[in-house]
Order: sequence, then structure tokens, then C-alpha cells
Amino acid sequence: MIAFIQPLLASLIGLGLLLYGIISSVSGFPPAHVFVTFWDSIPGMFSLLVFLLCVAAAVAGLVMLVMGIKGMRRRMLELRHMYGGRRQHGYAYEQDPYGDPRYQ
Repeated sequence: MIAFIQPLLASLIGLGLLLYGIISSVSGFPPAHVFVTFWDSIPGMFSLLVFLLCVAAAVAGLVMLVMGIKGMRRRMLELRHMYGGRRQHGYAYEQDPYGDPRYQ
């Protein structure tokens, strides 16, 4: 029953908000000089929007850089753990028990 009531209630709330928005916008219509002022201020708002977009891009780039460095560090630690850490250059037969002829 709740599965039926929830969409019905959401539809009624949506209808109420629609009517409220229409009535408020018709009754509170601003005078013409407000639109002229808004039209004159659009270039300033556009430049502010571009500036904020650039700041957001810089922050996102910094976050991605930090996450990438952390991911590379984590991957290097996983590889180091997987392959046993640091190894010597070359192969030391004297340290390998399988290379010893006495090993049977």
C-alpha cells in the first residue's frame, strides 16, 4: 500500500509547488527597469562565472594530482610487497639453496 501512496503524495506535493510558483511569479512580476539592470549586468556575471569555473578546475586538478600520487605510491607499495622488496642486482648463487649442488 505504501508503494502506491508514496508516488501519489509526491505528485500532490509537485502539483502544490507548481501552483505556488505560478501564482507567486504572476503576482510578484518585477517592473521593467529590473530586467534592464539584469541585462546590463550579464557580462559581469559571465566573467565571474568563468573565474569561478577556473578556480573549480584548479581545485579539481589539485585533487586529481594528489589522488594520482597516492595511487602511484599505493601501487608501488603493493608491487614491492608482491615481489619481496628490494633485490640485489644479478643473481647470487651462494644465497640460493636450490643452486647448491649439495641440496637434494
